Amino acid sequence: QTQGFPESLNVDTTQVAQAPSIDFTGPGRTVPWVGWAEPSAVFGHDQIFASRFLPQPAPAQGGGQWIHEGQQVSGTAPSLNINTNRDAAAPSLIGGTTNAGANPAPWLTWQEFDGQPGACTTTGPLCAPQIFVSHAVPATAGACPVGTKPNHGSSVGNFCFEQVGLDRVQGPAVGQLDPSLNVDPSRSGIEGDIAFTGPNDTVPWTVWYENSDSNGGHLSSHGLFNADMVFAARAIADATGDGGFHWQVVGLGTAGKTAANDILNTSGANGIGECGQSTASEQACSLDAASATGLNAGTGGENPTVTAGTMVAGKATTPWIAWDESSANGGLHSVFVARLDAAGDHFNLLNNGQPISHSGLDSVRPDIVFSHNTPYVSWHETQNGATSTFVGHFEGNPANPAFKIDTGAIPTTVPVASDDAVTDVRQPVASTCP
Repeated sequence: QTQGFPESLNVDTTQVAQAPSIDFTGPGRTVPWVGWAEPSAVFGHDQIFASRFLPQPAPAQGGGQWIHEGQQVSGTAPSLNINTNRDAAAPSLIGGTTNAGANPAPWLTWQEFDGQPGACTTTGPLCAPQIFVSHAVPATAGACPVGTKPNHGSSVGNFCFEQVGLDRVQGPAVGQLDPSLNVDPSRSGIEGDIAFTGPNDTVPWTVWYENSDSNGGHLSSHGLFNADMVFAARAIADATGDGGFHWQVVGLGTAGKTAANDILNTSGANGIGECGQSTASEQACSLDAASATGLNAGTGGENPTVTAGTMVAGKATTPWIAWDESSANGGLHSVFVARLDAAGDHFNLLNNGQPISHSGLDSVRPDIVFSHNTPYVSWHETQNGATSTFVGHFEGNPANPAFKIDTGAIPTTVPVASDDAVTDVRQPVASTCP
Protein backbone atom coordinates (compact mmCIF):
# COMPACT_ATOMS: atom_id res chain seq x y z
CA GLN A 1 0.00 0.00 0.00
CA THR A 2 1.45 3.33 -1.06
CA GLN A 3 2.27 5.41 1.99
CA GLY A 4 1.98 9.19 2.38
CA PHE A 5 0.00 11.99 0.84
CA PRO A 6 1.00 13.34 -1.54
CA GLU A 7 2.43 10.00 -2.60
CA SER A 8 5.57 11.39 -4.22
CA LEU A 9 8.54 12.20 -2.02
CA ASN A 10 10.17 14.33 -4.72
CA VAL A 11 11.16 17.86 -3.85
CA ASP A 12 10.26 18.66 -7.47
CA THR A 13 7.81 16.22 -9.10
CA THR A 14 8.96 17.31 -12.57
CA GLN A 15 12.39 15.75 -11.95
CA VAL A 16 13.43 12.12 -12.36
CA ALA A 17 14.43 10.92 -8.88
CA GLN A 18 16.39 7.72 -8.34
CA ALA A 19 18.29 5.44 -5.96
CA PRO A 20 15.95 5.51 -2.93
CA SER A 21 17.13 3.97 0.33
CA ILE A 22 14.92 3.32 3.36
CA ASP A 23 15.29 2.39 7.02
CA PHE A 24 13.57 2.86 10.40
CA THR A 25 14.79 5.21 13.14
CA GLY A 26 13.49 6.94 16.27
CA PRO A 27 11.89 5.40 19.38
CA GLY A 28 11.55 1.66 18.90
CA ARG A 29 12.58 2.10 15.25
CA THR A 30 9.07 3.28 14.38
CA VAL A 31 9.97 6.25 12.12
CA PRO A 32 10.63 5.47 8.44
CA TRP A 33 13.21 7.64 6.66
CA VAL A 34 14.00 7.67 2.94
CA GLY A 35 17.03 9.15 1.20
CA TRP A 36 17.27 9.58 -2.58
CA ALA A 37 19.00 11.46 -5.40
CA GLU A 38 17.14 14.03 -7.49
CA PRO A 39 18.16 16.63 -10.09
CA SER A 40 17.52 20.19 -8.96
CA ALA A 41 16.54 22.95 -11.37
CA VAL A 42 17.29 25.44 -8.58
CA PHE A 43 20.88 24.30 -8.02
CA GLY A 44 21.52 22.99 -11.51
CA HIS A 45 23.02 19.79 -10.06
CA ASP A 46 21.86 16.44 -8.67
CA GLN A 47 21.17 16.61 -4.93
CA ILE A 48 20.69 14.17 -2.05
CA PHE A 49 17.40 14.61 -0.16
CA ALA A 50 15.86 12.91 2.87
CA SER A 51 12.33 12.70 4.31
CA ARG A 52 10.74 11.13 7.36
CA PHE A 53 7.24 9.70 7.58
CA LEU A 54 4.77 11.41 9.92
CA PRO A 55 1.72 9.22 10.57
CA GLN A 56 -1.63 10.92 10.87
CA PRO A 57 -4.74 9.68 12.67
CA ALA A 58 -7.19 7.70 10.54
CA PRO A 59 -8.67 8.23 8.08
CA ALA A 60 -5.69 10.23 6.78
CA GLN A 61 -5.04 9.50 3.11
CA GLY A 62 -1.95 7.34 2.67
CA GLY A 63 -1.59 6.97 6.44
CA GLY A 64 0.28 10.25 6.88
CA GLN A 65 2.73 12.50 5.08
CA TRP A 66 6.41 12.71 4.17
CA ILE A 67 8.31 15.58 5.80
CA HIS A 68 11.44 16.91 4.08
CA GLU A 69 14.34 17.37 6.48
CA GLY A 70 17.71 19.10 6.37
CA GLN A 71 19.11 22.61 6.09
CA GLN A 72 17.30 25.02 3.79
CA VAL A 73 20.03 26.16 1.44
CA SER A 74 19.73 29.91 0.77
CA GLY A 75 15.96 29.75 1.17
CA THR A 76 15.56 26.92 -1.33
CA ALA A 77 15.43 23.11 -1.03
CA PRO A 78 16.83 21.16 1.96
CA SER A 79 19.73 19.47 0.18
CA LEU A 80 22.10 17.17 2.07
CA ASN A 81 24.93 17.77 -0.42
CA ILE A 82 28.22 18.88 1.07
CA ASN A 83 28.32 21.33 -1.85
CA THR A 84 25.08 22.07 -3.70
CA ASN A 85 27.02 23.17 -6.80
CA ARG A 86 28.30 19.61 -7.31
CA ASP A 87 26.47 16.49 -8.54
CA ALA A 88 25.69 13.75 -6.00
CA ALA A 89 24.30 10.21 -6.40
CA ALA A 90 23.77 6.73 -4.93
CA PRO A 91 22.73 7.39 -1.30
CA SER A 92 22.56 4.58 1.27
CA LEU A 93 20.58 5.26 4.47
CA ILE A 94 20.58 3.40 7.78
CA GLY A 95 19.20 4.09 11.23
CA GLY A 96 21.86 3.96 13.92
CA THR A 97 23.34 5.57 17.01
CA THR A 98 26.82 5.74 18.52
CA ASN A 99 25.37 6.01 22.04
CA ALA A 100 24.11 2.74 23.50
CA GLY A 101 20.43 2.93 24.36
CA ALA A 102 19.78 6.16 22.43
CA ASN A 103 17.20 6.34 19.66
CA PRO A 104 18.69 5.59 16.25
CA ALA A 105 18.92 8.48 13.77
CA PRO A 106 19.40 8.39 10.00
CA TRP A 107 22.97 8.21 8.70
CA LEU A 108 23.62 8.44 4.96
CA THR A 109 26.58 7.83 2.72
CA TRP A 110 26.71 8.89 -0.94
CA GLN A 111 29.09 9.94 -3.71
CA GLU A 112 29.55 13.58 -4.69
CA PHE A 113 31.99 15.29 -7.06
CA ASP A 114 34.72 17.26 -5.30
CA GLY A 115 38.46 17.84 -5.31
CA GLN A 116 39.15 21.21 -6.93
CA PRO A 117 38.21 24.84 -6.32
CA GLY A 118 35.81 26.69 -8.56
CA ALA A 119 33.88 24.96 -11.31
CA CYS A 120 33.97 21.18 -11.29
CA THR A 121 34.60 19.44 -14.60
CA THR A 122 33.26 15.98 -13.87
CA THR A 123 35.35 14.41 -16.65
CA GLY A 124 38.51 16.25 -15.63
CA PRO A 125 41.43 14.73 -13.74
CA LEU A 126 40.96 16.69 -10.49
CA CYS A 127 37.24 16.66 -9.71
CA ALA A 128 36.12 13.10 -8.98
CA PRO A 129 33.27 11.49 -7.02
CA GLN A 130 34.06 11.40 -3.29
CA ILE A 131 32.41 9.27 -0.60
CA PHE A 132 30.75 11.37 2.11
CA VAL A 133 28.80 10.52 5.27
CA SER A 134 26.29 12.68 7.12
CA HIS A 135 23.89 12.08 10.00
CA ALA A 136 20.80 13.80 11.37
CA VAL A 137 20.99 15.97 14.51
CA PRO A 138 17.99 17.58 16.22
CA ALA A 139 17.26 21.23 15.41
CA THR A 140 15.95 23.67 18.01
CA ALA A 141 13.22 25.90 16.57
CA GLY A 142 14.85 25.36 13.18
CA ALA A 143 18.35 26.26 14.38
CA CYS A 144 21.13 23.69 13.86
CA PRO A 145 23.57 22.99 16.73
CA VAL A 146 26.46 25.46 16.82
CA GLY A 147 29.26 24.38 14.49
CA THR A 148 27.14 22.12 12.29
CA LYS A 149 28.72 21.59 8.88
CA PRO A 150 27.88 22.11 6.12
CA ASN A 151 26.61 25.51 7.22
CA HIS A 152 23.77 25.76 4.72
CA GLY A 153 21.19 27.45 6.95
CA SER A 154 18.32 26.54 9.22
CA SER A 155 16.34 23.29 9.21
CA VAL A 156 13.10 23.10 7.24
CA GLY A 157 11.78 20.62 9.84
CA ASN A 158 13.08 19.06 13.04
CA PHE A 159 16.53 17.92 11.92
CA CYS A 160 19.77 19.20 10.42
CA PHE A 161 22.39 16.98 8.77
CA GLU A 162 26.02 17.08 9.87
CA GLN A 163 28.97 15.87 7.81
CA VAL A 164 31.29 13.28 9.38
CA GLY A 165 35.09 13.00 9.21
CA LEU A 166 38.29 15.01 8.96
CA ASP A 167 38.45 17.80 6.38
CA ARG A 168 41.05 16.64 3.84
CA VAL A 169 39.93 17.21 0.23
CA GLN A 170 39.75 20.51 -1.65
CA GLY A 171 36.23 21.94 -1.94
CA PRO A 172 34.77 24.57 -4.28
CA ALA A 173 35.94 27.59 -2.26
CA VAL A 174 39.57 28.57 -1.90
CA GLY A 175 40.85 27.17 1.39
CA GLN A 176 37.82 24.91 1.83
CA LEU A 177 38.46 21.28 2.73
CA ASP A 178 35.76 18.60 2.81
CA PRO A 179 35.63 15.26 4.73
CA SER A 180 35.94 12.78 1.85
CA LEU A 181 36.46 9.11 2.66
CA ASN A 182 38.31 8.36 -0.57
CA VAL A 183 41.68 6.73 0.08
CA ASP A 184 42.82 8.40 -3.15
CA PRO A 185 40.70 11.53 -3.75
CA SER A 186 41.95 11.80 -7.34
CA ARG A 187 40.05 8.62 -8.22
CA SER A 188 36.30 8.02 -8.25
CA GLY A 189 34.68 6.89 -5.01
CA ILE A 190 31.71 4.72 -5.98
CA GLU A 191 28.55 3.28 -4.38
CA GLY A 192 29.03 3.52 -0.63
CA ASP A 193 27.11 1.38 1.85
CA ILE A 194 26.81 1.79 5.62
CA ALA A 195 26.06 -0.33 8.72
CA PHE A 196 26.29 -0.15 12.51
CA THR A 197 28.12 -2.97 14.31
CA GLY A 198 30.02 -3.70 17.52
CA PRO A 199 28.78 -3.59 21.13
CA ASN A 200 25.14 -2.49 21.07
CA ASP A 201 25.59 -1.78 17.34
CA THR A 202 27.18 1.62 18.05
CA VAL A 203 30.09 1.62 15.55
CA PRO A 204 29.39 3.01 12.05
CA TRP A 205 31.13 1.25 9.17
CA THR A 206 31.17 2.48 5.59
CA VAL A 207 32.27 0.48 2.53
CA TRP A 208 32.86 1.69 -1.04
CA TYR A 209 35.11 1.10 -4.00
CA GLU A 210 37.40 3.38 -5.97
CA ASN A 211 38.39 3.29 -9.60
CA SER A 212 39.90 5.48 -12.29
CA ASP A 213 36.79 5.19 -14.49
CA SER A 214 36.73 2.83 -17.42
CA ASN A 215 37.54 5.73 -19.72
CA GLY A 216 40.54 6.76 -17.62
CA GLY A 217 38.92 10.04 -16.62
CA HIS A 218 40.06 9.88 -13.00
CA LEU A 219 43.46 8.25 -13.03
CA SER A 220 45.39 8.38 -9.77
CA SER A 221 47.48 11.52 -9.53
CA HIS A 222 49.44 10.03 -6.62
CA GLY A 223 51.00 7.05 -8.36
CA LEU A 224 48.52 4.63 -6.81
CA PHE A 225 46.58 1.82 -8.46
CA ASN A 226 44.08 2.55 -11.22
CA ALA A 227 42.38 -0.82 -10.75
CA ASP A 228 39.13 -1.13 -8.80
CA MET A 229 39.77 -1.23 -5.04
CA VAL A 230 37.26 -2.06 -2.26
CA PHE A 231 37.67 -0.27 1.09
CA ALA A 232 36.03 -0.26 4.52
CA ALA A 233 36.34 2.34 7.27
CA ARG A 234 34.95 2.71 10.78
CA ALA A 235 34.06 5.92 12.57
CA ILE A 236 36.08 6.68 15.71
CA ALA A 237 35.17 9.43 18.17
CA ASP A 238 37.31 12.52 17.57
CA ALA A 239 36.47 16.00 18.84
CA THR A 240 38.52 17.54 16.02
CA GLY A 241 36.53 15.80 13.29
CA ASP A 242 33.30 17.02 11.72
CA GLY A 243 30.38 15.44 13.53
CA GLY A 244 32.75 14.33 16.30
CA PHE A 245 34.43 11.48 14.38
CA HIS A 246 37.25 10.54 12.07
CA TRP A 247 37.43 7.49 9.79
CA GLN A 248 39.96 4.66 10.05
CA VAL A 249 40.47 2.31 7.10
CA VAL A 250 40.65 -1.42 7.91
CA GLY A 251 41.67 -3.95 5.24
CA LEU A 252 42.89 -7.48 4.70
CA GLY A 253 46.48 -6.44 5.42
CA THR A 254 46.14 -4.09 8.38
CA ALA A 255 46.78 -6.63 11.17
CA GLY A 256 48.79 -5.08 14.00
CA LYS A 257 47.77 -1.52 13.18
CA THR A 258 46.62 0.62 16.11
CA ALA A 259 43.94 3.27 16.46
CA ALA A 260 46.51 5.87 15.37
CA ASN A 261 47.10 4.18 11.98
CA ASP A 262 45.34 4.39 8.62
CA ILE A 263 43.25 7.44 9.51
CA LEU A 264 41.72 9.30 6.59
CA ASN A 265 43.51 12.61 7.11
CA THR A 266 46.19 14.71 5.39
CA SER A 267 49.24 12.78 6.64
CA GLY A 268 51.60 10.56 4.67
CA ALA A 269 53.85 11.02 1.67
CA ASN A 270 51.00 12.15 -0.60
CA GLY A 271 49.12 14.17 2.03
CA ILE A 272 46.04 11.94 1.81
CA GLY A 273 46.64 9.61 4.76
CA GLU A 274 48.74 6.57 5.55
CA CYS A 275 46.78 4.24 3.25
CA GLY A 276 47.52 6.50 0.28
CA GLN A 277 51.26 6.89 0.73
CA SER A 278 52.20 3.93 -1.52
CA THR A 279 50.70 1.12 -3.57
CA ALA A 280 51.80 -1.34 -0.88
CA SER A 281 49.92 0.63 1.79
CA GLU A 282 46.89 0.92 -0.44
CA GLN A 283 46.86 -2.81 -1.14
CA ALA A 284 47.08 -3.62 2.57
CA CYS A 285 44.24 -1.20 3.36
CA SER A 286 41.96 -2.67 0.69
CA LEU A 287 39.72 -5.73 0.75
CA ASP A 288 40.76 -6.88 -2.72
CA ALA A 289 41.51 -10.59 -2.55
CA ALA A 290 44.02 -10.43 -5.41
CA SER A 291 46.90 -8.03 -5.97
CA ALA A 292 46.02 -4.99 -8.04
CA THR A 293 49.49 -4.90 -9.59
CA GLY A 294 49.20 -4.90 -13.37
CA LEU A 295 45.40 -4.55 -13.38
CA ASN A 296 43.72 -1.89 -15.49
CA ALA A 297 40.73 0.30 -14.72
CA GLY A 298 37.54 -1.77 -14.63
CA THR A 299 39.32 -4.78 -13.13
CA GLY A 300 39.61 -5.63 -9.43
CA GLY A 301 37.14 -5.37 -6.57
CA GLU A 302 33.85 -3.50 -6.85
CA ASN A 303 30.21 -3.28 -5.70
CA PRO A 304 30.72 -3.88 -1.95
CA THR A 305 27.83 -4.20 0.49
CA VAL A 306 28.03 -4.44 4.28
CA THR A 307 25.83 -5.87 7.02
CA ALA A 308 26.10 -6.27 10.78
CA GLY A 309 25.82 -9.70 12.33
CA THR A 310 27.25 -12.54 14.36
CA MET A 311 26.97 -16.31 14.08
CA VAL A 312 27.11 -16.64 17.88
CA ALA A 313 23.93 -15.67 19.71
CA GLY A 314 24.47 -12.90 22.25
CA LYS A 315 27.87 -11.89 20.89
CA ALA A 316 28.50 -8.35 19.59
CA THR A 317 27.96 -7.97 15.85
CA THR A 318 30.80 -7.37 13.40
CA PRO A 319 30.85 -6.06 9.82
CA TRP A 320 30.49 -8.69 7.10
CA ILE A 321 31.24 -7.45 3.58
CA ALA A 322 30.49 -8.98 0.19
CA TRP A 323 31.81 -7.77 -3.18
CA ASP A 324 32.66 -9.04 -6.65
CA GLU A 325 36.17 -9.05 -8.06
CA SER A 326 38.08 -9.95 -11.22
CA SER A 327 41.75 -10.87 -10.80
CA ALA A 328 42.82 -10.52 -14.46
CA ASN A 329 42.31 -7.82 -17.05
CA GLY A 330 39.11 -8.69 -18.88
CA GLY A 331 38.57 -11.64 -16.55
CA LEU A 332 35.41 -12.99 -14.98
CA HIS A 333 34.14 -11.65 -11.66
CA SER A 334 33.75 -13.78 -8.54
CA VAL A 335 31.97 -13.05 -5.26
CA PHE A 336 33.99 -12.82 -2.05
CA VAL A 337 32.96 -12.38 1.59
CA ALA A 338 35.08 -11.08 4.47
CA ARG A 339 34.39 -10.30 8.12
CA LEU A 340 36.25 -8.32 10.77
CA ASP A 341 38.79 -10.39 12.70
CA ALA A 342 38.30 -10.84 16.44
CA ALA A 343 41.31 -8.58 17.00
CA GLY A 344 39.41 -5.78 15.25
CA ASP A 345 42.42 -4.61 13.23
CA HIS A 346 41.90 -6.43 9.92
CA PHE A 347 39.42 -8.42 7.85
CA ASN A 348 39.60 -12.13 7.03
CA LEU A 349 38.39 -13.71 3.81
CA LEU A 350 35.84 -16.45 4.43
CA ASN A 351 35.35 -19.72 2.55
CA ASN A 352 39.08 -20.42 2.98
CA GLY A 353 39.88 -17.35 0.92
CA GLN A 354 38.01 -18.64 -2.12
CA PRO A 355 35.01 -17.10 -3.91
CA ILE A 356 31.58 -18.30 -2.81
CA SER A 357 30.31 -18.13 -6.40
CA HIS A 358 30.74 -20.83 -9.03
CA SER A 359 34.13 -21.07 -10.70
CA GLY A 360 34.24 -20.08 -14.36
CA LEU A 361 30.99 -18.06 -14.35
CA ASP A 362 30.78 -14.28 -14.22
CA SER A 363 29.29 -13.46 -10.80
CA VAL A 364 28.42 -9.89 -9.81
CA ARG A 365 26.42 -7.52 -7.59
CA PRO A 366 26.18 -9.43 -4.29
CA ASP A 367 24.04 -8.48 -1.32
CA ILE A 368 24.38 -9.78 2.24
CA VAL A 369 22.09 -9.91 5.28
CA PHE A 370 21.76 -11.76 8.59
CA SER A 371 18.64 -13.66 9.58
CA HIS A 372 19.09 -14.26 13.30
CA ASN A 373 22.63 -15.69 13.39
CA THR A 374 22.83 -16.91 9.80
CA PRO A 375 24.40 -14.75 7.06
CA TYR A 376 22.84 -15.03 3.60
CA VAL A 377 24.37 -13.79 0.34
CA SER A 378 22.74 -13.27 -3.07
CA TRP A 379 24.32 -12.46 -6.44
CA HIS A 380 23.89 -12.70 -10.21
CA GLU A 381 25.64 -15.26 -12.41
CA THR A 382 25.70 -15.30 -16.18
CA GLN A 383 26.20 -18.41 -18.29
CA ASN A 384 25.72 -18.62 -22.07
CA GLY A 385 24.05 -15.22 -22.03
CA ALA A 386 21.46 -16.20 -19.41
CA THR A 387 21.46 -14.58 -15.99
CA SER A 388 20.45 -16.41 -12.81
CA THR A 389 20.22 -15.38 -9.17
CA PHE A 390 21.93 -17.51 -6.55
CA VAL A 391 21.45 -17.39 -2.79
CA GLY A 392 23.46 -19.18 -0.14
CA HIS A 393 24.36 -19.07 3.52
CA PHE A 394 27.21 -19.74 5.94
CA GLU A 395 26.76 -22.50 8.53
CA GLY A 396 28.69 -24.72 10.92
CA ASN A 397 31.67 -23.72 13.05
CA PRO A 398 31.45 -19.93 13.56
CA ALA A 399 35.25 -19.75 13.60
CA ASN A 400 35.46 -21.26 10.11
CA PRO A 401 31.95 -21.46 8.63
CA ALA A 402 31.16 -23.35 5.45
CA PHE A 403 29.19 -21.79 2.61
CA LYS A 404 26.20 -23.65 1.17
CA ILE A 405 24.18 -22.81 -1.93
CA ASP A 406 20.39 -22.65 -1.36
CA THR A 407 17.62 -23.55 -3.88
CA GLY A 408 19.87 -23.57 -6.96
CA ALA A 409 19.69 -21.17 -9.89
CA ILE A 410 16.74 -18.77 -10.00
CA PRO A 411 16.04 -17.56 -13.58
CA THR A 412 16.34 -13.79 -13.52
CA THR A 413 15.68 -10.93 -15.90
CA VAL A 414 17.74 -7.88 -14.98
CA PRO A 415 18.79 -4.64 -16.67
CA VAL A 416 22.07 -4.80 -18.52
CA ALA A 417 24.58 -1.95 -18.45
CA SER A 418 25.46 -0.76 -21.93
CA ASP A 419 29.05 0.09 -21.01
CA ASP A 420 30.27 -3.22 -19.62
CA ALA A 421 27.55 -5.72 -20.52
CA VAL A 422 27.09 -7.00 -16.96
CA THR A 423 24.05 -6.93 -14.73
CA ASP A 424 23.85 -3.47 -13.20
CA VAL A 425 21.57 -3.95 -10.20
CA ARG A 426 21.76 -5.99 -7.03
CA GLN A 427 19.48 -8.91 -6.30
CA PRO A 428 18.60 -7.55 -2.85
CA VAL A 429 18.06 -9.93 0.03
CA ALA A 430 16.43 -8.85 3.30
CA SER A 431 15.39 -10.18 6.68
CA THR A 432 12.75 -9.21 9.22
CA CYS A 433 15.32 -9.90 11.96
CA PRO A 434 17.91 -7.08 11.75
